[in-house]
Formats: sequence, structure tokens, C-alpha cells
Amino acid sequence: MSHPAIAWNPGSAERILIAAGADQLDQVEELLAGLPLCTRGQVFIEAERDLEITRLIAPGRVSVHWLSRERRHGAAKGEMLDRAVEAWLGEMLTGSGTEPSIYAWIAREGAARLLDARA
Repeated sequence: MSHPAIAWNPGSAERILIAAGADQLDQVEELLAGLPLCTRGQVFIEAERDLEITRLIAPGRVSVHWLSRERRHGAAKGEMLDRAVEAWLGEMLTGSGTEPSIYAWIAREGAARLLDARA
């Protein structure tokens, strides 16, 4: 990753999560380009309008979902992204003790965060 403050290193994580606004699309594409073909995971990208939606190249087991605020009138910026991330993590981290290890890159409002849930 070219940003000096962010060190993208999913290592042996069983799943990855990438969540960002459309304004971070260049960084998302860079992350996806560096993933091994066997990677499993989820990408959520929130866009203001449908016109921002574009095709992204990702490994076959990585799902890419665009969230358009144009389709959800009244949704505040970041709201759809937050809900999608919370729902996905809720499905993955059930508390059963058999959850996959997850490595996440979440960029929202110009700030990027890493979440490393590897045991």
C-alpha cells in the first residue's frame, strides 16, 4: 500500500474485508490487485450516485458490493457502509469459537483503519 501510515498485510488471515467510499477507489484497486487468487472475503464501496459504480477486478472468492446512496434517499454519508460492515462482521464473528481469522481495511471520511482479528 502506498500510503505511509497504512501497512496492508493480511498474511494468513482466512478472510479479508475492505470497506471504503468511492473516493478511495484507487486504494481499493491497489489492495485487490495484490491479493492472491485464493483469497476469500468481502468488499463494500459506498457511492453517492450510481454513476460512480464501476467494475472491479477481484479474486473469484472475493465479493464486491456497491452501496449507492442514490437508491436510499436520506441515507447519511457512511451510514450504508457502517451497516454493511457491521452485518458482515456479525455473520463472520458469531462467538462460536470457530470464526475465521479476519483482516480488514476500512476507509471512511478520509481516514483508514486496519482491523486484525487473527488469533
